[in-house]
Amino acid sequence: MKQYSIFNIIGPDMIGPSSSHTAGAAKLSFMAQKIFGMPVKKVLFELHGSFADTYQGHGTDKALLAGVLGIKHNDERLSDAFELAQGRVDYQFEKTDLGEVHPNTVRITMTSASGQTSVVQGCSIGGANAIVTKIDEVDVEIDGAYDTIITVHKDQPGMVATLSKIFAEERINIAYMKLYRETRGRHAIMVLEVDENLRKEQLAKLKEQKDVYKVTWIPRGE
Repeated sequence: MKQYSIFNIIGPDMIGPSSSHTAGAAKLSFMAQKIFGMPVKKVLFELHGSFADTYQGHGTDKALLAGVLGIKHNDERLSDAFELAQGRVDYQFEKTDLGEVHPNTVRITMTSASGQTSVVQGCSIGGANAIVTKIDEVDVEIDGAYDTIITVHKDQPGMVATLSKIFAEERINIAYMKLYRETRGRHAIMVLEVDENLRKEQLAKLKEQKDVYKVTWIPRGE
């Protein structure tokens, strides 16, 4: 796991009242809807630990809903999330026990208008910082500190080389790269954090590759 310095948890740019229970929650659900990649029609937030105990008092519920609506953690509209969700998103909050995880953890189940579903789990670690820890039951670690590309592709030899070659051709420097596998021979998830700001045509090139099912881009800081 990456190490976080004291500078990561001081002075965040945020809408309060809490950097961990409000801003970090909003950042987490914003990343979740980016990973989902389509408008969310229905969402279930399963709250664990401190999130479950204090979510109404600290505005965690508004923050999580705002993120799913595509509202960033430092956007003044975060406070109006319930009103903005009316007619757009059906939402529900439930308390749960997710086991030995960070106390500020939530599991977000998102459903589109066409019935497609994805589950993203993560935690708020303080200072308006958040980490995505699971995507559809696959363990990951995504914090949004870099421009981040997440690919879902077929689990087979040569895929990492194919995608890495594109980054080399586009002169994009990979800072961190991690590969996760759901089941051998089926789907794999690759998370790449890069130094450069990406362009849409570079993402399109990744999506064009055979056996690449999905490409998600999370710009740094979002």
